[in-house]
Amino acid sequence: MATAGRYHRGVNAPALINEVSWPELPDHDRESIRLIYEDVFPPTERRPFESLMTSEVRGWVARRADEVIGFATVVVLKRVGAGLIQYLAVTPPEQSGGVGSTLLAVLARDLPVDSIVLEIEVPALADVMAKRRLVFYERWGAQRLECLEDYFIVDFSKPGERIPMELLWKPLAAIKQPIGQRLRAVLEAIFEAEYADVAGAGHLADLLANVRC
Repeated sequence: MATAGRYHRGVNAPALINEVSWPELPDHDRESIRLIYEDVFPPTERRPFESLMTSEVRGWVARRADEVIGFATVVVLKRVGAGLIQYLAVTPPEQSGGVGSTLLAVLARDLPVDSIVLEIEVPALADVMAKRRLVFYERWGAQRLECLEDYFIVDFSKPGERIPMELLWKPLAAIKQPIGQRLRAVLEAIFEAEYADVAGAGHLADLLANVRC
């Protein structure tokens, strides 16, 4: 959880959002991102931090008065023309202030894809904040995938275990929701990019079996 004195809100300075080059990121910015990452996401959902800052992951950082107040990381799934939002987080004092929405707008503008997918906690099984996150992404235009009965990810604190999640889809072009073989291809691309090296037996097969149309 965030501590009371860790973050400070700059009420007058506008937030600036830029895509970053991980090798050129200053150490103090890297540490600020790590603190936000560990504050916002539970151990079950956290990959090793350094795995976020590789050439396969694109990143955006939000700053206010030179202080990092949020970040987003995305993996481009080239084979299916989609971007997977790995993480998007804003410091607690800045939440509900438009920084998250601006991060989404900027990364959607910059990505060479026709859709975006993202994973969130199942609202019925999670806390109030998880329900607020669903509303936040639905307001952006993300939709639940109608043909996917259930979805789950790897528990990063207990590799091989599973966590129920929702997979949301956001179109960036005039295309329909993926169904059938295209949806299976999206699930395969996510699995190969994110979970293949830590998933338990049958993870992908069980995901594919949940495609209902």
